[in-house]
Amino acid sequence: MPVDWIVNEALPADQLKKALTEDGDPSDSHGLDDASRTHVETMVVYNPLAPGVPVNGSFIATSVMLTLPTSRGSLELASASPNEPPIIRPNYFSTAVDRAVLIHGVRRLLQALTFTQAGKDVVESEMSPGPGLSSLTLESSDKDIEDRIRAIGSPHYHMAGTCALGTVLDTELRVKGVQGLRVVDASIFPAPLGGHPQASLYAIADLGAEMISMAKEAKDTN
Repeated sequence: MPVDWIVNEALPADQLKKALTEDGDPSDSHGLDDASRTHVETMVVYNPLAPGVPVNGSFIATSVMLTLPTSRGSLELASASPNEPPIIRPNYFSTAVDRAVLIHGVRRLLQALTFTQAGKDVVESEMSPGPGLSSLTLESSDKDIEDRIRAIGSPHYHMAGTCALGTVLDTELRVKGVQGLRVVDASIFPAPLGGHPQASLYAIADLGAEMISMAKEAKDTN
């Protein structure tokens, strides 16, 4: 999928503080206001993503992704049967911070693509991605943008944290209370990484392989 114009940026401090206060966490212990961190990634895709839009070179799509989501979902067993699917509650958009970040990201894209000269040279307007959804402009209200996000928002499939280090796993990636079981994937991250997980997953896989190999060598030696 051809992608370009990838930008990572932070939510303005005043908007972040307002959203944190709404979420009941106005302190600075969360680390979200660290100047080295960004909250949203936006990108342009040279291909339409909405169903029914012709792939004829006349349409592009955009993506707005949370890099430090504060909403937290849950995962639990539905029963003792391994054949029954687990109960997954994504809990998307449940915090004011996440909603503020996404709305800000959408506004920044609208500004870049429909207001700047460089954008206007290429983009005529925003097309509604589906029935019942109006096109967005710089004059759209926060509610209009939030309604759009809730209507068509989808995950980027970077799920993590269901077997977090320190709670489910020990420092050797072993499941606490279970003999002979390690977890080596994105589920071990105790908090969002602030970006795409691929490089970190390679490092975790390398570390996990080394731990497993060393444990086997020690067992064989004994």
